[in-house]
Amino acid sequence: MRLFTVREANELLVHVRPLVQQLIVLQQQVDDHIEEALTDLPDASLNVGSSAASQLAHNFASIESILTQISDYGCQIKDIHLGLIDFYAELEGRIVNLCWKVDESAIAHYHELDEGFDNRRPLNR
Repeated sequence: MRLFTVREANELLVHVRPLVQQLIVLQQQVDDHIEEALTDLPDASLNVGSSAASQLAHNFASIESILTQISDYGCQIKDIHLGLIDFYAELEGRIVNLCWKVDESAIAHYHELDEGFDNRRPLNR
């Protein structure tokens, strides 16, 4: 587990933000086309497949790759649809999650490890 300072986590956003933005787009594409791809699957055994199923497989592979990149930075992906990422940090002698959402300019909130986004609190700066 990597522990971040608020400054380190904010500096990492330059790398994480574009990845999260890509994730959101890819996940929306999956959401938009999953039913079509699943409908095509029974017919896929009769030929080489469908374009919808192929695109879906490509999107899943891209999502997996991006999730790995984000995880390799030491971040935790909490919600792809919201673009929600947590960073482990030490605050007042305890381990917490710094909480960031893709539409926020910087990390300004945290929550306890056993809590989530709904329980986040502002960082005292």
